[in-house]
Amino acid sequence: MKGASQETFDALPGMRRRLKGVFAKMCSALHASSALLGGFFVGAIGCSQPATSDGGPATASASARSQPVATTSATEVYTNSASASAAAPPPCPSSMVFIPAGTFMRGSPADDKSADPDERPQQKTHLGAFCIDKTEVTVAAYTRCAEAPNELGSCTPASAIVVSKGLKPSDVIFWSKFCNAGAKDRQDHPINCVDFAQAAAFCKWAGGRLPTEAEWEYAARGADGRVYPWGNEPPSAERLNGCGAECSSNGAALGRNDKKRMFDGDDGAQTTAPVGRYPAGASAFGVLDMGGNVWEWTADGLAAYSENEATNPSHASGPMRVVRGGHWLNANATSPRAANRETRDESKKLEDVGFRCAKTPH
Repeated sequence: MKGASQETFDALPGMRRRLKGVFAKMCSALHASSALLGGFFVGAIGCSQPATSDGGPATASASARSQPVATTSATEVYTNSASASAAAPPPCPSSMVFIPAGTFMRGSPADDKSADPDERPQQKTHLGAFCIDKTEVTVAAYTRCAEAPNELGSCTPASAIVVSKGLKPSDVIFWSKFCNAGAKDRQDHPINCVDFAQAAAFCKWAGGRLPTEAEWEYAARGADGRVYPWGNEPPSAERLNGCGAECSSNGAALGRNDKKRMFDGDDGAQTTAPVGRYPAGASAFGVLDMGGNVWEWTADGLAAYSENEATNPSHASGPMRVVRGGHWLNANATSPRAANRETRDESKKLEDVGFRCAKTPH
């Protein structure tokens, strides 16, 4: 029987062959990474230069050395060779869209005749990366929160009637019929008739938060300064749920007898529409429903823009909160503009206001 030292000695040739194979693969990966690594780091650790067609070691020509080269770090080599099969987890849940960090001009230029004074001056704004819901929060999703066990961050039920100080009883009765809570045929419509606190509570329960006003605008228009989420073309029945031809057909039922429309086509929705119904209206980042359907609560109170640059601005104070995006009964084409700002009292529960959530990615 061999001793332990003899067995170790006998195994050395096999170990050397395996180590040589590993070393050769490492050198090959480093050679492939860049001319710079092949000429400096690769030689420093003892890797031989790859042979050329004439059998000699390969060297970079003067013209090649004068050009910038794409380098690969040791970490990238390791990741590509040892972890290629382990895909990185997505930064956002599948129901959300990842918005990369970026800079944009929020607000409207001074010569924009469709803009309101509170959209000026334009402000250069820097934002960190964030996630935002691809669509507005639906009735079904909100109901799951409201029916969840009584736990921290769970939701109170959405209202079946509008709540707004100053409304006449007849107006409350009329507009309450458009609250979506409890409507079995509107489970995929946006939840509405929820106040600011209810929207914030849902987002917290879902692991997120309401988007800041700046985040909302950036997700809607990107960095190219477009007028609407989908671009600079005027609103149409294919792009959003606004007031089109259907407003004339149901004008009496909705209490609107005027003939003003946002567009001539019929968008197919008498009131709210199922979320995601208008893919042609997608934003620069692919976020849906950022124009029309319902106004959306943001985390911010109304505050004036400044000519100074801003980084991740937030003005989280009430009671007047900024809502964005326009709604299903808007007949004015300026309403769904990405820069448009409206306010609602945070205690109101209205048929034309819903929300979506945001979160900071991992």
